[in-house]
Amino acid sequence: MKTETEEYLGMLTGGEVRLAPFELRGPLYLRRFPLYGATLFGRDVVFAFVWNDSLSPSDYLNHAAKLSGRIGRPVVFVFRSISGSRRNAFLRTSVGFVVPKNQMFIPPFIDVREWMPRVRERKEVLGNAAQVAVLREIAKGDVEGVPFRDLAARFGYSSTVITNAAADLAEHGLAEVVGGRPKSLKFKARGAELWKLAKGLLRSPVRKTLLNRRMPHGLPCAGETALSERSMLSAPPVPVFAATGEALKDPAVFEQADSKDDAKSEIQVWSYDPGVIGDDGVDGYSLYLSLKDENDPRVRGEIEDMMEKMKRPVT
Repeated sequence: MKTETEEYLGMLTGGEVRLAPFELRGPLYLRRFPLYGATLFGRDVVFAFVWNDSLSPSDYLNHAAKLSGRIGRPVVFVFRSISGSRRNAFLRTSVGFVVPKNQMFIPPFIDVREWMPRVRERKEVLGNAAQVAVLREIAKGDVEGVPFRDLAARFGYSSTVITNAAADLAEHGLAEVVGGRPKSLKFKARGAELWKLAKGLLRSPVRKTLLNRRMPHGLPCAGETALSERSMLSAPPVPVFAATGEALKDPAVFEQADSKDDAKSEIQVWSYDPGVIGDDGVDGYSLYLSLKDENDPRVRGEIEDMMEKMKRPVT
């Protein structure tokens, strides 16, 4: 039921929702339900999973009030199913509840209008998962026709994120969703033609660059360091690597340096896994996107030459 709840909330909010076990130290009666925490619209919320629905609506309301008072967060109950009369009673008593894939009631701690379905606004660029999918298709041609669940496993995303990415690609005219169960993508073009269609919708994967006291092992080269391996450009004096934010939690990989003189390396924090598209290290398309706005004419010239060698002309 946890996964169903994550997917349902993700569908309603238009983003990925992760429920993490919430540890409560307190009286036993407050720990009668398994608790999971999540952040929704900038608010920390705790979800109480009800396996045996045996309390009255007023009992649920009192339990939520006591639990919320102790943890300082709003509480929402999650049920596998509820009857119509039960639902109406919860509405009358303002008990927050979710029934995955079915219904939901949000009491006053979150503005109900924020939870209502919205008309999707067309974005000027693709989301991260959509960019990964289209770049992988351009580079390898192995995304089209693959069931969404298999793409989710390959890319490390949830099924909800892949479904939203597919809608993103369809909205921008790059692909269409085909099939019933399972669903998959059919792209409007392949290879160089797909690159031309998608290029204006793609953005640099680099969220920020950090100075690092460590010389990390196992991270792929990025930036001008990676470009120097593919061109005649000299390698920078401080090597550049790419990683996700999760990888930087390892103190053996990253320790913030105070200045460039104190740094043994630079870490680009990427919005997606740097190795998810290429076979060995950062792929050429993401590398191009990370460097295309550089002012150095040498870098510009070398990335254009790199793309020419990849048979994907930059126009």
